[in-house]
Amino acid sequence: RTLLIYNFSFSLVLSAPVCMIATRYLADCLYRKEETVVPGLLFGTLGVLWATQLPLAAVFYLWVLELPVGLAVSAIANFLLLSAIWLTGVFVTAMRGYRLVTRAFLLGTLMAAVAAILLAGPYGIHGLLNGWSAGMAFILGVLIGGVLKEYPY
Repeated sequence: RTLLIYNFSFSLVLSAPVCMIATRYLADCLYRKEETVVPGLLFGTLGVLWATQLPLAAVFYLWVLELPVGLAVSAIANFLLLSAIWLTGVFVTAMRGYRLVTRAFLLGTLMAAVAAILLAGPYGIHGLLNGWSAGMAFILGVLIGGVLKEYPY
């Protein structure tokens, strides 16, 4: 539970600068009717986000907290998924995909909870964290799919 709290908190704070810049550029592109730029902007900012956050997360989980390598890798993957969800939310909000967000989070959170419970029994904390990450990956996939469906590329 503590790892998830760390991940939600730090991913929001550390992804905010990239989200703010992406939001401004996205608004400019949409104003100029340059909608074909949006998918490239999404994947480009995801690359920047992950490239800047991966080293920070690795240092935090491997050296500061000194977690076992397997658990640290799971925590880092969860952190990167959450950061990507924060960023992708900017793009989904721009297209006013509120139903998409609601459905994605409802199904993804339900999936995360069930997978975490089912995997926690045989795999302990690793299963719990990876089960939760599976649900977050589902949310991210649905949100990215919605953006790609809405904006031409």
